[in-house]
Amino acid sequence: MKLEIKDLGKHFGKKQVLSGVNLTIENGVYGLLGPNGAGKTTLIRMLAGVITPDAGEIFMNGTSKKNCGVNYYNKIGYLPQDVDFYHDFTGLEYLRYIATLKNIPDEKVGDKITHLVDQVNLTNDIHRKCVKYSGGMKKRLGIAQALLNDPEILILDEPTAGLDPYERIKFRNIISSFSKDRTVILSTHIVSDISNISKSIIMVKDKTTCPMTSADEMITKIEDYVWEVELPIQQLISFQNNHIISNIRTVDDVAYLRVVDREKPAAHAFHIDPDLEDAYLYEFNIK
Repeated sequence: MKLEIKDLGKHFGKKQVLSGVNLTIENGVYGLLGPNGAGKTTLIRMLAGVITPDAGEIFMNGTSKKNCGVNYYNKIGYLPQDVDFYHDFTGLEYLRYIATLKNIPDEKVGDKITHLVDQVNLTNDIHRKCVKYSGGMKKRLGIAQALLNDPEILILDEPTAGLDPYERIKFRNIISSFSKDRTVILSTHIVSDISNISKSIIMVKDKTTCPMTSADEMITKIEDYVWEVELPIQQLISFQNNHIISNIRTVDDVAYLRVVDREKPAAHAFHIDPDLEDAYLYEFNIK
């Protein structure tokens, strides 16, 4: 599956949200990375067909989305940022309802739901009311519904928002297991969500997308820009007001800071190995 995005743009009223977005996406996991308000959700919703671009086109295997008709949507699985459920539905009833909306033949629904529920680890809870599900369970049910039609393109908008660290790890593992023969586009502002599972990273910045890159390339770019600084804890507030700090640990009255800066931030600072979170902070905070 090949998805091409050419000169895509969108505005709401007089506000230009995205402009000149150009991407080519094939199989694998693509991390769509950027701060809140950067336009990630707008791009995701255009790809999912929820809203219409004001400029540009989306192509699937060389055919314009406009000419693909229902065939485009049959190949898409979509998990929006906020998933809502009818309060009276159990998990099973919800999936059967979604299967009907997706025109999945009745004779295939039972086996498909059973398989997906097992894959997302909801077998023991599928007869419970959705309203009683935890945040993590709701996200896993959301993934199951997105996969009901065996989509070739899986689009996920902030899928781990609000989850605790354990649920986020479980969710990432689920996504990784489903990505082998699919295109997965995962929008997030949580860097750790994509650091180990993404094939490429797409950064949304200044109302458009930056050239596609990899985690390794982003990290290499800041190889000499990450430092450790040790200082008395009482100096922490004034220091952080003037520096980009990606991590802080304290021991007694001493703070050990991980600082992202082109220049040596303190006389006693020394270089340390960068990671993707450092690279993210560099891209979005240093001009």
